[in-house]
Amino acid sequence: MRVLVTGATGFVGSHVAAALVAGGHEVRALVRDAGKLERVAALHGVRIDDYRVGDITDAASVRTALTGCDAAVHTAAVIVLDDGGPQHAATVNVDGTRNVLGAAADLGLDRIVHLSSIAALYRPGGPPIDAAADVAHLNDAYGSTKADAESFARSLQNAGAPLSMVYPPGTIGPLDPGLSDTNRALVEFANLFAPVTSTGCNFVDVRDVAVAVARLATGQAPVGRWVLGGHYVTWAQLARALKEVGGLPVRRLWVPGAVLRAAGSLADALRRVVNIGYPITRDTAAYATRWPGVDSGNSENALGVRFRPFERSLVDTLAWLVERGYIRRVGPTRPPAMGE
Repeated sequence: MRVLVTGATGFVGSHVAAALVAGGHEVRALVRDAGKLERVAALHGVRIDDYRVGDITDAASVRTALTGCDAAVHTAAVIVLDDGGPQHAATVNVDGTRNVLGAAADLGLDRIVHLSSIAALYRPGGPPIDAAADVAHLNDAYGSTKADAESFARSLQNAGAPLSMVYPPGTIGPLDPGLSDTNRALVEFANLFAPVTSTGCNFVDVRDVAVAVARLATGQAPVGRWVLGGHYVTWAQLARALKEVGGLPVRRLWVPGAVLRAAGSLADALRRVVNIGYPITRDTAAYATRWPGVDSGNSENALGVRFRPFERSLVDTLAWLVERGYIRRVGPTRPPAMGE
């Protein structure tokens, strides 16, 4: 099959493209920078010679890229904090998604996969998130754009398009071209301090996400909505794992959830006038301290993927971050007891 991948120079998109190539499929990439595609593909030891230069916000270039493809995987998106603010996020995450998914459905592609987000379903302190959850329209800029994109995707799916949505939580792993938000947080935890606060987070390995998405795109798994929950880890467990698995001299700082959320709001205000290094915002603090957990249901069996152990993913991620110079020191020792 020939599969169009948007976001093929990003973290998840590059792993998906590599998984498709490994499975014997042809990958076409829609990219803004062909040179970057070559560099990122080389990280994975593959070549992607079929590409179209364009942007997902340009409907004409999207349709041109999709023409002649059998399937499409849409992973391109932006995080509000890093990429130009709420209006830019709406243009990319909502309008761009409409362009890609809408054109793919209109052209009659056999399979379409949308990399959605747990943020589109997140309700603070609610029940564990599962694939049957309604779209949650919250006030934070990133979550609201992903929710709007999710609503459009569901309208196409409900109308009969062969469209699947996947919802990965905190995604970690090696071969990260631009330091994704979750890997960046691990860097800050390792080099500065690890906040220990209420609740925790679900972590999933990017390689497992890529396998699941590739299987959906090539018809090896059923169309549907799939939460790729990975493993739930409390913040205390994460801090301990960074020290025991990663061999890092991690400094832990206990911060009550309410205090961390207030600090996030203060950081947002300061960020308007000065560059601050620690990646905390009001929104990320809310996610971190009021996380309800997720329910992956039967996604592992249905998609033919097994979530590798969190400790294994963490070791591989930290080794990559050390190799690239993001973290100063690492020396994996033994897996922690995750039951504490």
